Amino acid sequence: MTEMLSLPDLSHASWNRSTFPPPTQGITEVAARERFGNCLSTFAAKPDLGPGRQQGSRLYVYRSGVIVTAPGDYVGAYAWETMRVLQYPPSVESGAGYRSCTLIDPHGNAVALGPGGLYLTRAARREYGITSAVQGSRILYPSEWGPYIQKAVAAAQLNPTLLRMARGETIDFGPLKADRIGLHDSEKSVAWQDIADFDLSHRTLTFNSPCMRPVLAATDTYKIVNIHLFLTLCRTLTP
Repeated sequence: MTEMLSLPDLSHASWNRSTFPPPTQGITEVAARERFGNCLSTFAAKPDLGPGRQQGSRLYVYRSGVIVTAPGDYVGAYAWETMRVLQYPPSVESGAGYRSCTLIDPHGNAVALGPGGLYLTRAARREYGITSAVQGSRILYPSEWGPYIQKAVAAAQLNPTLLRMARGETIDFGPLKADRIGLHDSEKSVAWQDIADFDLSHRTLTFNSPCMRPVLAATDTYKIVNIHLFLTLCRTLTP
Protein backbone atom coordinates (compact mmCIF):
# COMPACT_ATOMS: atom_id res chain seq x y z
CA MET A 1 0.00 0.00 0.00
CA THR A 2 1.32 3.43 -0.89
CA GLU A 3 2.46 5.44 2.12
CA MET A 4 0.79 8.83 2.29
CA LEU A 5 3.24 11.64 2.85
CA SER A 6 2.69 15.29 3.62
CA LEU A 7 4.94 18.09 4.72
CA PRO A 8 5.08 18.88 8.44
CA ASP A 9 3.22 21.85 9.84
CA LEU A 10 5.71 24.70 9.99
CA SER A 11 3.58 27.11 11.99
CA HIS A 12 5.28 26.17 15.26
CA ALA A 13 8.80 25.63 13.95
CA SER A 14 11.39 27.65 15.84
CA TRP A 15 12.95 28.93 12.63
CA ASN A 16 9.57 30.24 11.47
CA ARG A 17 10.04 32.96 14.07
CA SER A 18 13.46 33.96 12.77
CA THR A 19 14.29 37.60 12.13
CA PHE A 20 16.43 36.99 9.05
CA PRO A 21 15.70 39.42 6.21
CA PRO A 22 13.05 38.33 3.67
CA PRO A 23 14.06 37.36 0.13
CA THR A 24 15.53 40.11 -2.02
CA GLN A 25 13.84 41.18 -5.23
CA GLY A 26 16.32 39.09 -7.21
CA ILE A 27 15.56 35.98 -5.18
CA THR A 28 11.83 36.64 -5.47
CA GLU A 29 12.18 36.79 -9.24
CA VAL A 30 14.03 33.46 -9.27
CA ALA A 31 11.30 31.90 -7.11
CA ALA A 32 8.61 33.21 -9.45
CA ARG A 33 10.43 31.83 -12.48
CA GLU A 34 10.73 28.42 -10.82
CA ARG A 35 7.10 28.55 -9.59
CA PHE A 36 8.18 27.85 -6.02
CA GLY A 37 5.20 29.57 -4.37
CA ASN A 38 5.53 31.60 -1.20
CA CYS A 39 8.61 31.74 1.01
CA LEU A 40 8.29 29.87 4.30
CA SER A 41 11.50 31.00 5.99
CA THR A 42 15.03 32.26 5.53
CA PHE A 43 18.16 30.77 7.08
CA ALA A 44 21.46 32.64 7.28
CA ALA A 45 25.08 31.65 7.73
CA LYS A 46 26.74 31.72 11.12
CA PRO A 47 27.67 35.33 12.01
CA ASP A 48 31.20 34.45 13.18
CA LEU A 49 32.61 33.54 9.76
CA GLY A 50 34.47 36.82 9.29
CA PRO A 51 33.69 40.06 7.45
CA GLY A 52 32.77 39.63 3.82
CA ARG A 53 33.17 35.86 3.80
CA GLN A 54 29.75 34.25 3.93
CA GLN A 55 27.37 36.68 5.58
CA GLY A 56 25.44 36.99 2.32
CA SER A 57 24.83 33.25 2.16
CA ARG A 58 21.21 32.28 2.60
CA LEU A 59 18.92 29.28 2.40
CA TYR A 60 15.41 30.32 1.35
CA VAL A 61 12.78 27.64 1.94
CA TYR A 62 9.74 27.84 -0.35
CA ARG A 63 6.63 25.71 -0.76
CA SER A 64 8.06 23.89 -3.77
CA GLY A 65 11.81 24.03 -3.23
CA VAL A 66 14.76 26.01 -1.93
CA ILE A 67 17.00 28.76 -3.24
CA VAL A 68 20.60 28.88 -2.06
CA THR A 69 22.98 31.83 -2.23
CA ALA A 70 26.68 31.26 -1.60
CA PRO A 71 30.02 33.10 -1.96
CA GLY A 72 30.92 34.14 -5.49
CA ASP A 73 27.41 35.39 -6.32
CA TYR A 74 26.12 31.83 -6.53
CA VAL A 75 22.33 31.46 -6.75
CA GLY A 76 20.90 27.96 -7.11
CA ALA A 77 17.26 26.83 -7.28
CA TYR A 78 16.40 23.29 -6.24
CA ALA A 79 12.85 21.93 -6.59
CA TRP A 80 11.46 19.22 -4.33
CA GLU A 81 10.25 17.29 -7.38
CA THR A 82 13.63 17.04 -9.09
CA MET A 83 16.46 17.57 -6.59
CA ARG A 84 18.76 14.88 -5.26
CA VAL A 85 20.15 15.10 -1.73
CA LEU A 86 23.14 13.51 -0.08
CA GLN A 87 22.93 13.75 3.70
CA TYR A 88 25.70 13.58 6.30
CA PRO A 89 24.03 13.05 9.71
CA PRO A 90 24.84 10.96 12.74
CA SER A 91 21.14 9.99 12.75
CA VAL A 92 19.19 9.74 9.51
CA GLU A 93 15.84 9.16 11.16
CA SER A 94 15.83 11.78 13.91
CA GLY A 95 17.94 14.52 12.36
CA ALA A 96 19.69 14.87 15.70
CA GLY A 97 23.09 16.42 15.24
CA TYR A 98 22.42 16.96 11.55
CA ARG A 99 25.69 18.10 9.99
CA SER A 100 25.38 18.95 6.32
CA CYS A 101 24.04 17.94 2.96
CA THR A 102 24.69 18.34 -0.75
CA LEU A 103 21.87 19.38 -3.07
CA ILE A 104 22.06 18.37 -6.75
CA ASP A 105 19.78 19.73 -9.48
CA PRO A 106 18.81 17.82 -12.67
CA HIS A 107 21.71 19.41 -14.57
CA GLY A 108 24.30 18.19 -12.06
CA ASN A 109 24.85 21.52 -10.31
CA ALA A 110 25.63 20.80 -6.66
CA VAL A 111 25.91 22.97 -3.57
CA ALA A 112 27.00 21.83 -0.11
CA LEU A 113 25.35 23.26 2.99
CA GLY A 114 26.66 22.98 6.52
CA PRO A 115 30.16 22.53 7.99
CA GLY A 116 32.84 20.71 6.07
CA GLY A 117 33.27 20.13 2.36
CA LEU A 118 31.39 18.29 -0.32
CA TYR A 119 32.66 14.92 0.99
CA LEU A 120 32.88 13.68 -2.61
CA THR A 121 35.89 12.45 -4.54
CA ARG A 122 36.22 13.06 -8.25
CA ALA A 123 35.09 9.50 -8.91
CA ALA A 124 32.04 10.02 -6.69
CA ARG A 125 31.15 13.24 -8.47
CA ARG A 126 31.20 11.36 -11.77
CA GLU A 127 29.06 8.61 -10.24
CA TYR A 128 26.43 11.09 -9.08
CA GLY A 129 26.54 13.07 -12.31
CA ILE A 130 27.82 16.25 -10.65
CA THR A 131 29.03 18.70 -13.29
CA SER A 132 29.74 21.67 -11.00
CA ALA A 133 30.11 21.96 -7.24
CA VAL A 134 29.95 24.94 -4.90
CA GLN A 135 30.82 24.92 -1.22
CA GLY A 136 28.04 26.75 0.57
CA SER A 137 28.00 28.03 4.12
CA ARG A 138 27.44 26.84 7.64
CA ILE A 139 23.77 27.76 7.61
CA LEU A 140 22.20 28.02 11.07
CA TYR A 141 19.74 25.41 12.40
CA PRO A 142 20.74 22.47 10.20
CA SER A 143 18.86 20.03 12.44
CA GLU A 144 15.65 21.79 11.38
CA TRP A 145 16.13 22.64 7.69
CA GLY A 146 18.03 19.41 6.93
CA PRO A 147 15.31 16.88 7.81
CA TYR A 148 12.68 19.22 6.35
CA ILE A 149 14.40 19.16 2.95
CA GLN A 150 14.52 15.36 3.02
CA LYS A 151 10.86 15.06 4.02
CA ALA A 152 9.78 17.55 1.36
CA VAL A 153 11.69 15.64 -1.33
CA ALA A 154 10.14 12.35 -0.19
CA ALA A 155 6.64 13.82 -0.18
CA ALA A 156 7.07 15.25 -3.69
CA GLN A 157 8.82 12.29 -5.30
CA LEU A 158 7.34 9.12 -3.75
CA ASN A 159 4.30 8.66 -6.00
CA PRO A 160 6.12 9.66 -9.23
CA THR A 161 8.88 7.21 -8.28
CA LEU A 162 6.37 4.39 -7.75
CA LEU A 163 4.77 5.15 -11.12
CA ARG A 164 8.15 5.03 -12.85
CA MET A 165 8.89 1.68 -11.24
CA ALA A 166 5.48 0.35 -12.27
CA ARG A 167 6.39 1.26 -15.87
CA GLY A 168 9.50 -0.90 -15.57
CA GLU A 169 12.10 1.78 -14.80
CA THR A 170 15.01 1.29 -12.43
CA ILE A 171 15.55 4.10 -9.93
CA ASP A 172 19.12 5.06 -9.10
CA PHE A 173 19.76 5.80 -5.41
CA GLY A 174 23.54 5.72 -5.76
CA PRO A 175 25.02 2.41 -4.53
CA LEU A 176 21.50 0.89 -4.47
CA LYS A 177 19.04 0.59 -7.34
CA ALA A 178 15.32 -0.13 -7.01
CA ASP A 179 12.75 -1.48 -9.46
CA ARG A 180 9.38 -3.20 -9.16
CA ILE A 181 11.12 -6.54 -8.57
CA GLY A 182 13.43 -5.54 -5.73
CA LEU A 183 16.72 -3.94 -4.71
CA HIS A 184 20.11 -4.28 -6.35
CA ASP A 185 23.65 -3.36 -5.38
CA SER A 186 26.80 -3.87 -7.45
CA GLU A 187 26.95 -7.58 -6.63
CA LYS A 188 23.55 -8.92 -5.61
CA SER A 189 19.81 -8.50 -6.04
CA VAL A 190 16.98 -9.28 -3.65
CA ALA A 191 13.23 -9.35 -4.25
CA TRP A 192 11.01 -7.11 -2.15
CA GLN A 193 9.17 -10.11 -0.70
CA ASP A 194 12.47 -11.54 0.55
CA ILE A 195 13.22 -8.47 2.68
CA ALA A 196 11.82 -8.88 6.18
CA ASP A 197 13.17 -5.62 7.59
CA PHE A 198 16.03 -3.16 7.40
CA ASP A 199 18.23 -1.76 10.10
CA LEU A 200 19.87 1.64 10.49
CA SER A 201 22.85 1.63 12.81
CA HIS A 202 26.27 3.25 12.92
CA ARG A 203 25.39 5.26 9.79
CA THR A 204 24.90 2.13 7.73
CA LEU A 205 21.80 0.48 6.27
CA THR A 206 21.37 -3.30 6.34
CA PHE A 207 18.57 -5.39 4.79
CA ASN A 208 17.61 -8.67 6.45
CA SER A 209 15.82 -11.83 5.33
CA PRO A 210 13.02 -13.47 7.37
CA CYS A 211 15.83 -15.47 9.02
CA MET A 212 17.40 -12.15 10.06
CA ARG A 213 20.40 -12.66 7.81
CA PRO A 214 21.74 -9.80 5.66
CA VAL A 215 20.60 -10.11 2.05
CA LEU A 216 22.70 -7.21 0.73
CA ALA A 217 25.99 -5.72 1.83
CA ALA A 218 25.71 -2.94 4.42
CA THR A 219 25.54 0.46 2.74
CA ASP A 220 26.77 3.80 4.12
CA THR A 221 23.74 6.07 4.43
CA TYR A 222 25.65 9.15 3.28
CA LYS A 223 26.09 7.51 -0.13
CA ILE A 224 22.36 6.93 -0.67
CA VAL A 225 20.60 9.58 -2.74
CA ASN A 226 17.41 10.98 -1.16
CA ILE A 227 17.70 8.72 1.87
CA HIS A 228 14.27 9.58 3.29
CA LEU A 229 12.59 8.89 -0.05
CA PHE A 230 14.49 5.62 -0.30
CA LEU A 231 13.51 4.48 3.21
CA THR A 232 9.88 5.42 2.59
CA LEU A 233 9.94 3.46 -0.65
CA CYS A 234 11.31 0.43 1.20
CA ARG A 235 8.61 0.67 3.86
CA THR A 236 5.99 0.86 1.13
CA LEU A 237 7.19 -2.13 -0.89
CA THR A 238 8.47 -4.61 1.70
CA PRO A 239 6.00 -7.06 3.29
